[in-house]
Amino acid sequence: MSKKEDLITKIIEIEWEMFSKVNNRGGKASCQEEPKNFEIIRSSNFISWSEATLESYLNDLQEAKKVKRNLMTEKYARMEGLIPPPNSEVLSLIDKIVALECKWLEELAAKSPQYIPARPIYSRQDTPQVVSSETYSRGELAT
Repeated sequence: MSKKEDLITKIIEIEWEMFSKVNNRGGKASCQEEPKNFEIIRSSNFISWSEATLESYLNDLQEAKKVKRNLMTEKYARMEGLIPPPNSEVLSLIDKIVALECKWLEELAAKSPQYIPARPIYSRQDTPQVVSSETYSRGELAT
């Protein structure tokens, strides 16, 4: 196993431990019973990250775990507006990053009609059942 694969495996182990303990408003979500799907989805996100970024994130997860913070609970609480957002400086950075990500997703959809996104792109498309890439990314980046 490469160093990068090892980092991704360690990250996913901690994330799953946190994710499987998240208590949603309506109880556990069905995806919390599917560790293999979680692993596939999260690894596909992390594969493009540099080793330095993976190491930094792994350290963040380990530090959070030491002080009994569940970053997955915090992420979903932020996505639902249940806890305060970060400060305005951080929000400004998040806005810039998310705007780029949404633009890239639009370009991908335009250039590759066979591309079928897992989520809608924009928050205005959120429903109680489906969360957009924009909303999800904001939650991830704010945590």
